[in-house]
Amino acid sequence: MKKIQLLITLLFITSIGYSQSVSLPIDFESGITTANFIDFDGGTGTVIANPQSNGINTSATVAQIVRNGGEPWSGSKLISVSNFDFSVNQVISIKVYTAAPVGTMMKLKLEGGGAAAERNTYTTVTNTWETLSWDFTGVPANFNELVLMFDFGNVGDGSVISTFLIDDIEQTPTGTQINMPIDFESGITTSSFVNFDGGTASVIANPQSNGTNTSATVGQIIRNGGEIWGGSKILLQNDLDFTSNSIISMQVYTAAPAGTVVKMKLEATAGLPPVELDAVTTTSNAWETLTWDFIGTPTEYNDLVLMFDFGNVGDGSVISTFLFDDIKKVGGAVGAQIDLPVTFEDTSVNYNMTDFGGNASMLVVDPTNTNNMVMEVTKTATAELWAGTTIGTGAGFATNIPFTASNTKMTVRVWSPDANIPIRLKVENSNDNTQTCETEVMTTVAGGWESLEFDFTNEVSGTAALSFGLNAGWSYNMASIFFNFGATGQGAGVKTYYFDDVIFGTSTSVSNNIIIEGLNIFPNPATNHWLVASENTDIIAIEVFDLQGKQIFYAEPNSRNATIDATALASGVYFSKISTKEGSQSMKLVKK
Repeated sequence: MKKIQLLITLLFITSIGYSQSVSLPIDFESGITTANFIDFDGGTGTVIANPQSNGINTSATVAQIVRNGGEPWSGSKLISVSNFDFSVNQVISIKVYTAAPVGTMMKLKLEGGGAAAERNTYTTVTNTWETLSWDFTGVPANFNELVLMFDFGNVGDGSVISTFLIDDIEQTPTGTQINMPIDFESGITTSSFVNFDGGTASVIANPQSNGTNTSATVGQIIRNGGEIWGGSKILLQNDLDFTSNSIISMQVYTAAPAGTVVKMKLEATAGLPPVELDAVTTTSNAWETLTWDFIGTPTEYNDLVLMFDFGNVGDGSVISTFLFDDIKKVGGAVGAQIDLPVTFEDTSVNYNMTDFGGNASMLVVDPTNTNNMVMEVTKTATAELWAGTTIGTGAGFATNIPFTASNTKMTVRVWSPDANIPIRLKVENSNDNTQTCETEVMTTVAGGWESLEFDFTNEVSGTAALSFGLNAGWSYNMASIFFNFGATGQGAGVKTYYFDDVIFGTSTSVSNNIIIEGLNIFPNPATNHWLVASENTDIIAIEVFDLQGKQIFYAEPNSRNATIDATALASGVYFSKISTKEGSQSMKLVKK
């Protein structure tokens, strides 16, 4: 009797498993019914006649998922006959129709073997069919359960905005593999792009055939909802080689305001950390050529990721629409290679930073002084406790940091929203990552600038103390800065920091500097002289100091305008102290 009962149980389980198993691609026309869906936590999946037979989907039958109450992660899932294999076809695409607003999160999750793998994408239209895709490149063939969680993060109410039609679930390659240069006239189509987190790319006829770009065809990326890093990427057939030509240039047109950040990111299939650099637009409603200098980057990168207006969520409007063309490598570095001191004022220098661990940096106008450029660093919500920013591209400074046994200090001017947080500075050999030295200083000011002195004889981490490294013949040509080291972005919250004036030795700049309204120095950088102009009060005295604190210029103009002679000065950074009846202001000077 027990044997008969066990046999019936096994037959029952087998029949249930068989009826629930499916195979991709799925078009819902045959072989799959409502019984194939496994609903959970407030989601209900059914197979129905297509109530929206239009646009890109005129098929007779589709699936419908309605979310009504339950949990914010509710949905339904399908079980595949075999595990999903992403070695050739890395993308799962699904046609989707919903009345939910643009930017609704659509989560796809794989389960069935070990830790789950999940990806998000976002709707870009409403009340229209569109094809959404989720890129599972690199995911092992461990999973056979496809979990659909639409409008993830919200509890459904059973209405039309909680109703989702789906069709044509299939695996496709991750774009068409192409090579640079890319001019969009041939060899690349809309299907070559892999969109993510609110960015949608396409190849279109050039709607702005004017100025420096009269070509017939261009690329377009529209950002609409999603995440602040939404964009699209191109998979290149060959790895990028920056040995001789280190710069990637690209023509860009947008109605977004000048100063919009365009982030270019390189990813590698070899497991190397990504490399990302920023460029900033300088015009609006006109074509311009932007450049990113990847000097020193290894040759294992073959994914080109484009993130326009990085740091903001797009709204689908003209200011979230970007045209681009003529992506190519060109020779040489952009202007001079970055070197100490790093002032962010010299327009001939490419001040690209290399972020890692969840940091996001960009060159911006000093929010406390519009005459000064500084580097902004945001420790994002996903930042690791060791998230940091390398000062430069990672290839190292043009010359080694001139440490000696008796000269072991560097200074950095920083702005932090909080006092009493650790800021770590690390120096290393770009050609040998075992040769490093790190030291740490606590901030003392909240919401204001201060100059911090980093003494590398007070080592906190690394393979050896600085003095030992020097004795061993080590050299250091790279520096990285870590804000609130030891705290994750999730734990500490998203915080934004600024830094400026990375200098070898002790800085003579004023830590808590007042700003005198209407006081300006120009041009800066200068070749022969600086002009000092005060709109509201007379200039009583002008002092100029070199980086060692030696006074090299003094004048008492007692007028609204004055000149500082720079013809006899060596190229480099100096500090000035401008005194008026309203007080004294310290301003950085750069001599070309």
